Amino acid sequence: MKNLTNIIIMLYGKTIIKNNLRLLSRDYLIILVENGKERGEKYDGKNFENIKNPENLGFAGGCNVGIEWAIKKGAEYVFLLNQDAWVEDGCIEKLIKRAEAHPEVGILGPVILTGDKLYGAGGEIDKKRFTAGLIDYNKPVKKYKDTEVDFVSGTAMLIKTEVLEKTGLFDEKFFLYYEDVDLCIRAWKAHYKCLMVGEAIVYHEPDPVNPNKEYYLARNHFLFLEKHAPLQVKVREMVRLPKTLWEHYRKKEYNSLLGIRDYFLRHFGEK
Repeated sequence: MKNLTNIIIMLYGKTIIKNNLRLLSRDYLIILVENGKERGEKYDGKNFENIKNPENLGFAGGCNVGIEWAIKKGAEYVFLLNQDAWVEDGCIEKLIKRAEAHPEVGILGPVILTGDKLYGAGGEIDKKRFTAGLIDYNKPVKKYKDTEVDFVSGTAMLIKTEVLEKTGLFDEKFFLYYEDVDLCIRAWKAHYKCLMVGEAIVYHEPDPVNPNKEYYLARNHFLFLEKHAPLQVKVREMVRLPKTLWEHYRKKEYNSLLGIRDYFLRHFGEK
């Protein structure tokens, strides 16, 4: 591989990294970032680096630690991979090939599969409410062509480090959820496109649902609105706020209510 590429795998404890061991034979440096006190499997080797954070920095903060390390080593690309995902053979090479062929593209992602269903083929922003959603989530698997998308899922994401020099790293206020969407929108604002590569495949077996997922989604949606939405969308969401609160209350989504409360209290980072 012509360009130095670092693969950053986020680890929160037990991992299925064994499914990605084929990467150890390639010209990649794998950076295993462990968040918090739980320890997963440790691997040693000339192209393997273990970074252990003393506390849980969230997906955003944990990835930033790995990205900063990679940039210091001169990486031209970083490939982020969740602990519950593994790559199909040739996936990263296909992403890099597209990246080199398209200098206007700054962030690239694969098609992500969960079992016999799609997890996502890139992501899109609902322009009315500025919520983020994965394209074709939970739909039957099909073939895709390369497609420009609003954002790429942080589950598996290739980033040119030149992009990060202009956008900065992940915003750690998000901690978890929407940090990948925020970074992609900042890349678009810096005149880089986001591309879903149809031939690149990653498999994903999500861990059990985070009990605080709804908290982070609700809080971070408002933070994302604040940072990127047009004024008319911000006004509409503020006018709609009583309805939003009532909808969460009626569905007994109390964590969502706490998330919205903490947004207005400016409580960001970990819950």
